[in-house]
Amino acid sequence: MGPLRVTHLIYALQALSILTALGGQGLLTLEFAFGVPALLALALAYGVRPRVAGTYLAAHVRWQLATLGRAALALAAATLLFGPALLVGVTLGLGIPLLLLCYIAIGAWTAYRIGRGWLDLLNGRSPPTRTAPP
Repeated sequence: MGPLRVTHLIYALQALSILTALGGQGLLTLEFAFGVPALLALALAYGVRPRVAGTYLAAHVRWQLATLGRAALALAAATLLFGPALLVGVTLGLGIPLLLLCYIAIGAWTAYRIGRGWLDLLNGRSPPTRTAPP
């Protein structure tokens, strides 16, 4: 399978991971970051990285890896920040809504990144990158 097809497959696995999370009992971010399709996508991305070096596909692989890594990091940060609030917030009713709001925001951001990157790949473009200010 060529690198372009593998890159499409990685986006497809990430999208499947989100759809699985939406259809299941789990939270979107948990399923995205740690579901089987996401872990397969992660392995494929690391495997294809050397083959796409120096091409526009390398930017897509970086985008995909950054999406998964940042989602997992944000999930951990939200859980560490608001997880203890669950214990205290049960009486106040704040812990669960705050954590859920964070998970929804992380999930929406993740879905945006996958959709944006895949559309750019379909149009033969690299995903957006940060540039240094002039």
